[in-house]
Amino acid sequence: MNSTPPDRAGPQLSLAIPCYNEQDSIGETAPALARAFREAGIELELILVDNGSTDRTGEILDELIRTGLPAHKVAIPVNRGYSAGIVRGLEACTAPIIGFVHADGQVSPEDTVMVYRLLENREERVLAKVRRRFRRDSWRRKIVSIAYNGLMQVLFGWLGAIDINGSPKMFSKRNFERMQLDSQDWFLDPEIVLKAKWLGLRTIEIDVEGRSRHGGTSHVRAGTVLEFVRNILRYRFGSRLRRWHRSLRSAEASGGSCEVSATPATGRRAAGLGGVRIVEQCRFDDARGSLHKVLSAAQTATGLPRGEVYVTTAKPGEAKGNHYHARMGEWFAVVQGEGAVVVCDPATGERQRIELGSSTPRSVYVPPGLAHAIVNDGDDVLVCVACAEAEHDPDDVFPFPVVGTGTARQADADDEQKT
Repeated sequence: MNSTPPDRAGPQLSLAIPCYNEQDSIGETAPALARAFREAGIELELILVDNGSTDRTGEILDELIRTGLPAHKVAIPVNRGYSAGIVRGLEACTAPIIGFVHADGQVSPEDTVMVYRLLENREERVLAKVRRRFRRDSWRRKIVSIAYNGLMQVLFGWLGAIDINGSPKMFSKRNFERMQLDSQDWFLDPEIVLKAKWLGLRTIEIDVEGRSRHGGTSHVRAGTVLEFVRNILRYRFGSRLRRWHRSLRSAEASGGSCEVSATPATGRRAAGLGGVRIVEQCRFDDARGSLHKVLSAAQTATGLPRGEVYVTTAKPGEAKGNHYHARMGEWFAVVQGEGAVVVCDPATGERQRIELGSSTPRSVYVPPGLAHAIVNDGDDVLVCVACAEAEHDPDDVFPFPVVGTGTARQADADDEQKT
C-alpha cells in the first residue's frame, strides 16, 4: 500500500475536506496535502465539500480543480452543520480507505500521511486518527477538552482514544457504510469512535502538534458544549446505539438483501448467493510447525459467533455437509489439506465454489438458507475449523445434495458432464 501498482486503477485514499467559509485557508491546505501524498507515492483523491459557504470558498475550490488538483467538488447549497459536510464528503469517496481532515491546516500534511500508514494491511480492523498533544488553545478550552474526553471514557469505557475529536480520521469504506452515521451536529466524531468500538475496530492514535489555523475562524461556540452533553446522555442512556447495532446485525446476517425465514421455506428468501463473505487470512510456517489465523471479531459483522466452534475432517475425495440451516450461519476455514466449500441456493440451484486450504488461507461465511458442503480435493485428510452462530440443533438441519451423491471427486465429474 506504500505505492500504487502499475495496473491499479483509482485512488488508494479518499480524503473529504469540509469547507465552511474557508477562503483564507483551503487554497493552501488542500495543495499541501496533495503534494505530501504525491511525494509519499500514495495516490490520493480529495473530496472538497463547499458546505454552504457565503464567502469565496466555492470559487477557490473550482480554481483548485481547474489547476489539476486530484479533487472533486461537492456543493451543499445551505449549511446544515458540521456533520453534513463530512458525511456528504465521505459518501462521495471512491477509494477503499477513506477519511476526513479539516481545512484549517492544524494538522500537518506529513502527519496526515502517517495516519494513512497506520492502516497498512489492516484497514478493516483499525480506525486511525491523530492525538493533538500540543494544542495552541486557551486554558479554558483545554480544561473543557480534558473534562469532555474524561467523561466519555467514564461513561462508555476505554475507547482507545484520548483525543476523541482529533482528526484526520481514516477507516475503510466498508466500515463507514456499516457505521450508518446519523449525527446532525458536532457529535459526529464521538459517534465514529463509539461505533468503531462496537464494530470491534482498534482505534490507533499518533501524537501530533496542533498547529495554528492557516486562516479563517473556528465555528465552535459556547452552545456546542451543551450540545455535546445532551448527545453524550442520549447515547449512553438512550437506545440509539442499541437500535443501530440491532439494525446492523439484522442487515449483515441476511447479506444485506436476503430475508431468511425461521422455517425451511426457502422460497421466502431472495434468490441468489448474497451474503457469502470471504476473508483472506494469514498463515505462518517455520521449522516448528505453522500458525493459521481463522477468525477475529473485527472481521465479522457482529463479533465472534456465540454458538460453538468445532473441527470436522474429510478423507480424500469425500464431502461433508450437504445441507443448509434456516436460522444459523457458519464460518469455515481449512487449516490442513486442500479443498473447497461449495455453496448452493436451494431455490435456484445457483452454485459457487470457493477454494480453501493451507495454500489459500481464508475464512468463508455461509449465511442461513444457503446449502453448503466441504469437499476434500487433496490426497491427505482435510481438517476444517467451523464457527457456528448457534449450538447444533437437529431441527435446523435440512439435507440438500450440494455436490450430488458419492465422493466429491465423483461430484466434480458429474458437474463436468452436465456442462
